[in-house]
Order: sequence, then C-alpha cells, then structure tokens
Amino acid sequence: MNRLEELSKEFGYKQKDYEKLIGLSRNIIINIQSQRTGFDSEKLCLLCDLLQVTTDYFLCRSNEGIIVEALGKKFTLSKEKFLLYKQAGKISYPNNIRTLNIDSSDDITLVEGKAPLIQLKNDIL
Repeated sequence: MNRLEELSKEFGYKQKDYEKLIGLSRNIIINIQSQRTGFDSEKLCLLCDLLQVTTDYFLCRSNEGIIVEALGKKFTLSKEKFLLYKQAGKISYPNNIRTLNIDSSDDITLVEGKAPLIQLKNDIL
C-alpha cells in the first residue's frame, strides 16, 4: 500500500473526495495511487496539507513526518510513535484534524527544532 492509500484510509477519504476537498480529480488520484504518473509540487503540497504529513513522509523518503496537533501547536511524529499513540487511544480526528490527546497525567517532552517533536514518556512507550 502506498502512502496516499494508507493516509486516505486513515482519514476515510475516497478517491472522489479529493476533488471536493482540494480540486484533484478522481483520475489524478488513481494515477498517483497506481504510480502511473508523476505530479507537480502544487498537487504534492495540496495532498500533504490535507493529509497532515510532510512531503518527505508522503514520498516515502522518511518515516518521520506525521503531523499532529497537541497543546495548541503542530508536532511531527514518526510512524512508529504515531501507531503506538493511536493504539493507546491517544489519537482523534476532530474536524478531520489529527490530534494527539494529552491529559494532565501524561509526562511529555517537547523537542523544538525545524519540525517540533513531541514524546509521551508514560506507559505506552
């Protein structure tokens, strides 16, 4: 499964949804999913913004780059950490915004940098 299919499944998007959401036709999405055609940077940015990932993550150049909102900011997670948090019930999607739910009992570390990172240091890790 490629990243577009994986992320579409995560958000529940169908091929037809992309036209309504970001103006990319079903045919363009099919071609991207099947890797039959390249796509320009504008389409890449539209998809990454909608699916809340970095371009490197979307293009499978990195497993780091899943964007989550927490504490009123955006943070980047690795696929491994994201899957751990999701399995622990810490990920939700209010208004299709991928959110890491942190409560007062969570011990967290914020790592500032080019892409801010967040790490929970409790039992789920």
